[in-house]
Amino acid sequence: MHQLVINTQERAISADINRLQKFLATDFSELFRYWLDVTSNGDVNAGVIVEPNTIETPLRADILGGLMVRPVQGATDLLVDPGVIMVMAPDAAPDESNYKYVHDVGVTSTGVIQIAAGGGGATRIDVVEVQINSVALVVTATRDIFNTSTGLFTATTVTKETSKQLTYRVRQGTAGGGFPGTVNGWLPICVASVPNTSTTNDTVTFWDVRPLVTSRVREMANISYDWPVALRNDFLIDDKTSAGQMRLTGQFRSAFGAYEMGGKLLRGTPGTDNAWCDLQDAANLAAGFSYSGTGWAYAYLVTPFGLPRWARYTDGPSGRVPRSPLGIVVVSATAPNHRTGKASAAIALPTSTGLGGSDSSAILVTAFRVLSGTPGGLICDGKTVWFRQNLEIIVNGSGISASGGTFTLTEGTHYPANAKAIYAQIVFSPTLAANTVAQGSACSLAVRLPGTTQDTALIVMAAPCLANTGALVTLTGPQSEMVRIPIPNQYPSVAGSGMVLDWVLGLFEVHGGTAPTLSSASLTIVGYDL
Repeated sequence: MHQLVINTQERAISADINRLQKFLATDFSELFRYWLDVTSNGDVNAGVIVEPNTIETPLRADILGGLMVRPVQGATDLLVDPGVIMVMAPDAAPDESNYKYVHDVGVTSTGVIQIAAGGGGATRIDVVEVQINSVALVVTATRDIFNTSTGLFTATTVTKETSKQLTYRVRQGTAGGGFPGTVNGWLPICVASVPNTSTTNDTVTFWDVRPLVTSRVREMANISYDWPVALRNDFLIDDKTSAGQMRLTGQFRSAFGAYEMGGKLLRGTPGTDNAWCDLQDAANLAAGFSYSGTGWAYAYLVTPFGLPRWARYTDGPSGRVPRSPLGIVVVSATAPNHRTGKASAAIALPTSTGLGGSDSSAILVTAFRVLSGTPGGLICDGKTVWFRQNLEIIVNGSGISASGGTFTLTEGTHYPANAKAIYAQIVFSPTLAANTVAQGSACSLAVRLPGTTQDTALIVMAAPCLANTGALVTLTGPQSEMVRIPIPNQYPSVAGSGMVLDWVLGLFEVHGGTAPTLSSASLTIVGYDL
């Protein structure tokens, strides 16, 4: 590390001694800057780093721990835990890094920062934020200082300690004005949604938005990914336990950029906390969205306005702390991007939050079926999403004959854009003459991209055995086993993505009658792999 050389018999001066400490602090800060702050993208330019060196909007900083806001019960006061933060704050100070280390005591007394009472006829959004103080904390003491005029030591009050510190404030928004934005040189650590009738913290919804390095995906490094990796997906949408509710429960873990998202799936909007998140509660729906028609709806985790985490605080009045999930659960009609699960367009934030606006910093938890305006349940076992009965998707075939046919599937219609594979059965109704037994020979399903002739996957299925011992009949029902059909990977997304399934039923060996005929067939999709 950087060293200051003190030579033999050199006269000591105070400037040298002070620089010794600065060298150590600078090396420490630069080490942490390269570890925590420089940016990279693991999918696009792995190993290529960008080194920010300016004061940004919001303030560029990395919290190693602490600095959590604690609402005081029955009051408007806020306390803040002690903590350690690294702040990008260039100040041209000699021998210092632009990346500043601050060990701050937080806010330990009431009367320092408060959330004002509501009013103005609408919800107000306030931001709790911090700034590195340009004036360092100074501690003085009395020391004997040599007086060059008298040649004597004189007791004098001098500076003995200095350290960086933080300044805290609550920046009030405007009633009905939504999120008031971010400010150059200030770092949001908490966002508050203040109802019109609020008089204390107990009725305010708080979200923790600290940039905690412990919430990053790639250990502590500031590395983002274009294609988030789903880490854990074990969840259920229960539409049966309580009429009129769609209870999303379980675990979901993924990432957006460099930060984790997800955790235990609970509501992230204002309202009464439960052990689930109700996807039919209007408070959790994107502004302007309502269930209608038949198709797909999408449950996302959203982290808006360029701030991480958005961990909702537990309900009041006492012991209020941030909890899972990281991100606000929002239901939207906006489809995800192909395979990545990121929102393909900005998602309007729920009216209940008072945040206003929209944001595309969102990752899909799951798509789910809507049938005639009514959403339906599903279950995910960690890998595969299975629809509740009667919500299966039927795809009619074309060019169907006794030798097979074709099924054309469209992404976003027959399966969601984040699916890797689908699970389906082929249903067909052959007509057999009386006293006939028919045995299929070759039975296969080939997967190809639309507009191409090259198959990308081949699935072999058990050949059906058909028998009719009476009059001329039509046999109905599933005639193939459940098969897993891989979806061709097109990344980045391709407009109109989909696939074509070429079904080969093969010739029948016939005993006792004429060959069977077949005029129609369909593909029944019952689930998909994330």
